[in-house]
Amino acid sequence: MRETQRTIIFVGVALVALVAALMAGPATPKPPKEYDVVGKEFFPAFENPADAKSLEVVSYDKD
Repeated sequence: MRETQRTIIFVGVALVALVAALMAGPATPKPPKEYDVVGKEFFPAFENPADAKSLEVVSYDKD
């Protein structure tokens, strides 16, 4: 075989492998349902902040 033919075969096999890898790749996961509460109030019915006795936030996002 000549080098050109071998190169074309190599490229063809590489393309087939690429298509197979793309088809078999992982699907994009859906975001967790907990993300729905990001940016919402902790207690929407709580109107007067002076009524609070204490408040503790155990987790927060730095961004």
